[in-house]
Amino acid sequence: MRRLGKILVEQANEDSDFMKLLALSKGRLSDNEVEFDADYIYGVKDGYLLFWFDEEEDFLEKFGDFEEYDAKDILWMYYDPHNYEFTDYYSAEEDWKEGYVWYSLSPESKKEIKKLFNLIDMDVDVESGSDEAAREISSQISNVFPALAETLTDRYYYAKEGAISNGIENYMRGEFIQDMYTPLKLESWGDSFKKLKMPLSQLMLIYSFSGSLNDSIDDVLERYMSTRGYKMLPGNPREDYYSYEDGEYFNNEFHKESSWDIEKTISDLEDDEEKLENYKKYAEIIKFVNKVIGFNKEKNLGKNPDGTYTMLKVMNVEPDTGKLNVEFRKKENPNTWSSMDFKKGKIKQSTLGNLINNHQLFDIFD
Repeated sequence: MRRLGKILVEQANEDSDFMKLLALSKGRLSDNEVEFDADYIYGVKDGYLLFWFDEEEDFLEKFGDFEEYDAKDILWMYYDPHNYEFTDYYSAEEDWKEGYVWYSLSPESKKEIKKLFNLIDMDVDVESGSDEAAREISSQISNVFPALAETLTDRYYYAKEGAISNGIENYMRGEFIQDMYTPLKLESWGDSFKKLKMPLSQLMLIYSFSGSLNDSIDDVLERYMSTRGYKMLPGNPREDYYSYEDGEYFNNEFHKESSWDIEKTISDLEDDEEKLENYKKYAEIIKFVNKVIGFNKEKNLGKNPDGTYTMLKVMNVEPDTGKLNVEFRKKENPNTWSSMDFKKGKIKQSTLGNLINNHQLFDIFD
């Protein structure tokens, strides 16, 4: 075995990278006496091979198997995570309607919401954990306290946006970069993507897996990554960036801000007797609408003389006037989506009852 090793060494080119590494390990060369051909190899220091890439993309493309576009995307997420993702406000509005914002409130805030409704003699079930109950409570808040609903949606949106940005930053600077370093046992000695180092012992091990005596370090590393290393690497984090959301950040931000908003709404009502009485009257209208038709639910008022149908939907109630904002649609069939005609209007509470009982008395589309 010793004779075979001697023969193999004798067959190697004395100027090969492997022989330089061997001389270093034997102490026959010092760190500052050795040079390697690859332009990204900076030198050797204290048992490490130092890399210094001109551009961050160079490392990702060489040792990460990422295309140029993917590399730029990764660097954006790493260096500027708070400007990477875009959370559409529409999604926050949909989350409100679906009850997800309600679910995100703290238990204390949910109790405060119940107290708020009790002030105006309305009862809401905050204990039920069903999706239907969450949607119903969200709808009731929107109907009775639209300003609060909008504010809580805003708080949810900004807390969610910050949580995702923070999550991206934590993932990229933690798990992702460590996963990138794993195949070559890399460490940083400066910029995470430009100044890197690898133990010489790891390089010698890689030679035993993927190199021959006269192969350059560059060739050996490329061969090793293509046959073994790439399998260890993470994918492009862009694909799952929503999953990196920082839940602790979200809860801290959203719970703090939303709690303050709810408490202020309660305080404003308790301190203004006239406003509280107006809200109680307003709540009575809300309860009436919920009883006879509900909000944002299309009701068939009946068949018209021409064979068409008139559909009614109550959108909301104006707090100042007590009037109902409504939509009318004329349809050939009450079960179809398409409309033959459409109108919006404002009606009184009494008018709603009359419409439901006898809509023929009203010339809605004439």
